[in-house]
Order: sequence, then structure tokens, then C-alpha cells
Amino acid sequence: MVGFMPSTAASVSTSTTESSVAPLLAWLFALAALWALPAWRMSYVWETSDQYSHGWFVPLLAAWVLWNRWSTRPVPMPAGGAARIAWAGLLLLCVFVLGPAHLVLESSADWRMAMHAMALAAFAGSLALTALAGGAPWVRHFAFVFLFALVAVPWPYDFERWLTVELSMLAARVTAALFNFAGLLAVCEGNTIEMEAGVLGVEDACSGVRSFQSSLMVALLLGEWFMFRPFWRVMLCLAGLAASYVFNIARMLVLGFAAASSGTDAIARWHDPAGYAILAATLGFLWLLSLALRLFPVTSRGEAPLVAAGARLPRERSLVPIAALAAGSTLLAAGATEAWYQYRESDRAPNVVWTIAPSGDMPDESLGANIEQGLGYDEGFRRRWHDEHRRAWELIYMRWDPGRTAASAGPHAPDWCQRALGRTVIAKSPVRLARVGSVELPYQIYTIEDGARTFHLFLTIDDGWRGGDWLRAGLMGDESHRARRLRQVLEGRRNLGQISLQLALTGEKDTEAAESQMLEILPSLIAPQS
Repeated sequence: MVGFMPSTAASVSTSTTESSVAPLLAWLFALAALWALPAWRMSYVWETSDQYSHGWFVPLLAAWVLWNRWSTRPVPMPAGGAARIAWAGLLLLCVFVLGPAHLVLESSADWRMAMHAMALAAFAGSLALTALAGGAPWVRHFAFVFLFALVAVPWPYDFERWLTVELSMLAARVTAALFNFAGLLAVCEGNTIEMEAGVLGVEDACSGVRSFQSSLMVALLLGEWFMFRPFWRVMLCLAGLAASYVFNIARMLVLGFAAASSGTDAIARWHDPAGYAILAATLGFLWLLSLALRLFPVTSRGEAPLVAAGARLPRERSLVPIAALAAGSTLLAAGATEAWYQYRESDRAPNVVWTIAPSGDMPDESLGANIEQGLGYDEGFRRRWHDEHRRAWELIYMRWDPGRTAASAGPHAPDWCQRALGRTVIAKSPVRLARVGSVELPYQIYTIEDGARTFHLFLTIDDGWRGGDWLRAGLMGDESHRARRLRQVLEGRRNLGQISLQLALTGEKDTEAAESQMLEILPSLIAPQS
């Protein structure tokens, strides 16, 4: 009897541990499946926007945060009864949301509302899975992991664009004031600064917004590393946001002084090195601030007391089929989405596309490396000339080829861009239709005020769709962008590519006359392609 008892205890311990492996693996696999589709869809923004390029690191860092918290996990107390049914229902609802959102984003890869729906579904579903595995103690302990993953989610576009423009103009005003204080004459217009050496533009990268997301990610990571209490984590995040903006103003000062001493060519030489230096300064500031906060015991919390590892593993066997259902549903959503678009595209006729005819006496200019990098077009150029009436013309052409990054033209309409340049859109026409041979183009005419100068701008954004009524099918249709995007899903349209043409005319006061002149010159500019 004496030799039998230890053997039984060891057998029970081994059996208990083995019985906990399946629920644990099911929980981890289901979490990965819930976040796989949102990560894939958000990677479109990570790929096309430098502002969110940090998103590629977030999944790996979130996995580290999960590993870090795993070592101090509490004893699981899985939800039971009505609470368990409620959590399971929430999980199934979240899985249901992922499917339609994935279907929509296959057609409109840049629609951030759908990305937000996927991210929130993954977040809430992760909480539900965790509650089923370990109950309220686990939800409180692991919630930060899923919250940290949301750092990779792009902000609402309208808010982001408004904030970018406002911060860019504020940074330009502050920088111009500091230049004048230092004895350098500077005049601020919108987000540009006119100096004796030339014009200094406060671009999106210099507004501070592009540094906000990365500094927020680092601040949250440092708060976890040093185990700060929630209040001090929030303070660290706010300090990071403030530092990124202040350092970006410092970057503009460096570029301005470089231009004043060495000419405007120095801006190109110092632009990227100054940006990297500012990023390093922001990260270094957050690290030093974290070390300083750590000196005060009140800022940190102690580690949770550890208990036996076997007692801290999930043992609820019903978690396995629930997690399998959640993971399988996400895979089914991906397959069903591809099948739908393949079916709708099987009998579709090729689109009619067009380009800009070459001109020997009007050389085309590059739009600049910063604009090309920011907009991600496949082809783009600027062309300027004067006509026989001494009126000034300017053409900007951009083309996005069909593919995953095709949906990039729409957000860059003149409404925001002209305001960022210190100009005012005083009128915008309804959507109209222009015909140039076999090409049909929806267009709008903008009347824009630039100080004492007023000019007119012809804008068309063509997504290549020739499905009937252009005013409903084009990107510039009268219907809301939500209705248009949803209709694209029903029609099975995706990855179509886009062409943007902006044609500005200065020197013609009458809007109707300007529109007539623009429509008259279009046939000499546009060349159809089959």
C-alpha cells in the first residue's frame, strides 16, 4: 500500500494536465482564427500607409504580451449557467459579423468602417472565448492583450483627415512664429511656410499624426513591460502623443534652418534623416520617462502570486467544440467570399480604360517622391502649360492598377487637399457626365479661392465600371458611399483599379465658361485604351 499511493497521485496529476491541453489549444487556436481575417484586411492599410506601417509588428508584440501575462494568469473560473450561454451567444454573433465584413472589404479594401467592425468583433469574441475558458478572472487578466491588438486598427478616415489637416496647419503656424522669433522672415499659408529661401511644406508626415500611432504602441508596450498601474499607463500614452508632436515641430525647424543656410535642396537631404532622428527621440523620451516613473513604487503593481501550473489551465471540455466552431466559421467566411466574387466575375466583359495622350512640347513632371509614397499610385504625373489666351492650365493624372491596393483615389479629392494648402472650395457642381469618344467620365467642377486668385478644377475618378448609369455606378455617384460600396458587393465588383484626373484652369472667371473650355480640351488629352 505504501508504494501504491505515490503512483496513483502521479497518475492523477498527469491525467489532469493532459485533460487540460485540449481546451488550452482550442482557446489559443480560436483566438488566432478570430484575429486572422481582421489582420489580413487591415494589412491593406499597413501596406499602403506609412502612418500605419507599425501594424506589421502588432501581432508579434500582442503575442508577447499574451506570453508575458500567461506566466501570472489566475486560477480559471469558467462562466456557467446563464452567463455561459450569454458569452457563447456573443462569440457566435462576433463570428457572424466577421463574414459579411470580410465580404465587403474584398470589394472595398479601404473601407475603414468595415475594418472597425471586424476588429471590434475580434476583440469582443476574444473576451467571450476567454470568459468561457477562465471566467471573469481571465477576462480581467487578458483583456489588455486584445486591447493592445487594437493599436493596429486605422482611425476613422474623416477624423484622421481632419486631425491631420488641423495639426499640419497648427504646426505650420507655430513653426513660422518660431522662425520669425529667431529672425528669419516666414509667412504661413495653410500648411505651407514661405521663406526667403523658398516654400517649406508641412506634409502629413510632419503633422505629428504619423508618429501618434507608433508612439501609442510603444507607450502601451512600455507600460506592460514595467507593469505600471492603469493611470500611469494612460499618462505615458498622453506624454508620447505630446512628445511626437513637439518633436515634429522641431523637425520642421531643422529643415527650415537647413533651407535658410544651404538652400531648398537641403530639405530633400535632411528630410528623412530628420524624421528618423525625431522617431528615435520620441522613443528615447518614452523609455527615459518609463525609467523615471519606475523609481516611484506607487506607479507599479506587483506580480500576482503563482499557483501550481496545472491548476491554472482551462479544463472546460465544452470549450473545444465551441472554439472549433468559431475557427471553422472564419475559414468558411474566407472561402465563401472568394467563391462569390469568382462567380460574379466569370461572365464579366472587359472594361474600357484610358490614359493621357503624350505631348512633345509640354513635358510631364513627377508629382514627387512624398506624394507617390503617400498615395501609392502606379503611374502619376503633372503637366502645365498656357494657352493662346494666356490662361494657365495644370493637369494631374494618377492611375492605380487592378489589385489589392486599387482603392486609393477616392479619399484624395480636392475638398481636403485644397484646404490643407490654405485654399477655400467656394463651390462644387453636381456630378455630370462627359463623353470623349468611347470613354464616358463622371466629373465635378470645383471653384477654388486662393487668396486673390480664383481658379476652376475639373475632377474625375474612374473605377473602370461600365455597368449602365454612370451617376450611380461611378465613385463620384450621388448616392452615399456606404450604399455604393454595398452595391458593389452585390454586383461582385472588386480590385478594378482607378484613374484620377484633375484639370485646373486659371484666368477664366465664369464657371460655365471654364467648364465649357475644359470639356472642349478633353478630347486632345484623353486617349482610350482597349
